[in-house]
Amino acid sequence: MYSRAEAQQIKQEFWTTFGRWSAKKRKHQHLRERWLLNKSGINGLRFRFSAEGKEVGVHLDLIEKVPEKQESLLTKIQYLMPEIEKCCGQELCFHSEIDANTPHTISWVKSPLTIMNKEQWPQIFEFFYSTMSNLEQVIESNREFLSD
Repeated sequence: MYSRAEAQQIKQEFWTTFGRWSAKKRKHQHLRERWLLNKSGINGLRFRFSAEGKEVGVHLDLIEKVPEKQESLLTKIQYLMPEIEKCCGQELCFHSEIDANTPHTISWVKSPLTIMNKEQWPQIFEFFYSTMSNLEQVIESNREFLSD
């Protein structure tokens, strides 16, 4: 296995490499260079990537703290679920616990993949890129609906 320092270095190299790879690909496709992620422009909505253990994922978190707004945003996302599922293609997991301290999360997870294996990086890059691009497209096309 890897030492803690080696593992940290590999993770940093992975995210740096993915950032450069995706920025170049997004530019080639005439998309903005950076992902929406935390700056979605929609209150209570956050996008994120994850790579833990032997699982990688793309997530859409509903992080609204005000219960009424949280319920409204959740209802809107549930309304868009058929479009999201169609666009993103992969089977998704929707975690919807009724707990103000835990975000509602829609996740696309792929396993067994690990960033510790550089041979799997191209597969992870493609999964991250295609899923997040499609998710951003759905959210962007429904921005006004979600922002009401």
